[in-house]
Amino acid sequence: SFIGHQDAVVRLGFSADGALVASIGADGSVRAWDAHSGLPRPWYGRAPLRDPRRIAFSPGGTRLAVLSGTHVWFMDTETGASLADVDLGELHEDLAFLNETELFLGSAGGALRSLYADRTGNWHLRTVWSGTQRIRHVVISPGRQQVVIVDAEQTARLLDPADGRVGERTLTMPSAVADVAFSPNESRVLFRTGRWIHRAIVSPDGLLWTDTVRAPKSLENTSMTFDRGASPGTAADDDGSGDTVLMLTRGTGLPELRELRFHYENGPALFATRAT
Repeated sequence: SFIGHQDAVVRLGFSADGALVASIGADGSVRAWDAHSGLPRPWYGRAPLRDPRRIAFSPGGTRLAVLSGTHVWFMDTETGASLADVDLGELHEDLAFLNETELFLGSAGGALRSLYADRTGNWHLRTVWSGTQRIRHVVISPGRQQVVIVDAEQTARLLDPADGRVGERTLTMPSAVADVAFSPNESRVLFRTGRWIHRAIVSPDGLLWTDTVRAPKSLENTSMTFDRGASPGTAADDDGSGDTVLMLTRGTGLPELRELRFHYENGPALFATRAT
């Protein structure tokens, strides 16, 4: 147990390399921890926000952003210093860093927005792309910097942040999307809906569905991940396309880490055809 809040912990978030984890208390207190030793950073932050909904680290782990309705708050993870509290003007539901100084946010009005800092430290908000449905998920691949957005109609799109162009090929999921993740080599995107995980190829034309496998019931408020610490030369080390997914489940009443494989011998699956 990591003790460090005076109230219930309401949000957790890991840095991209898994070295840091941030926690937010119901009272707005913010801590950052070394994930391996369990030791906290030597500061105690406080976000001036009510009901924090999303939390995200920058790719290098130097910044932390907390989204709460119409506001987003930034802090320096090295010092705990508050960097900015920006009024977005309308409700936003998700956020993801493009780099250390630029953040993408999905609005309830259907706009994908970029929030970035200039050389003087001032923050600016611009619209990258606009749709007609509220944006529920925003996920960015750290290497290729491709953006996947999922709207309220469960339609997933692939966007190039350089020019705001959206790929022509989109996917509409059969039910609400609970989680989105890029595969380790960023050639695939995985979408979790209820008891299924769907996989799609990232292409210049957009998203091309390939296959779907049955998944166990996941633990609430958890995310899919991949085994990035595999030994060189092992099967898991070569799994760049996301053939093996790790999930936290509660099948027997206790949390259990389950390995789900896109090998189809363990249960029902759906496949794409050449025409699809």
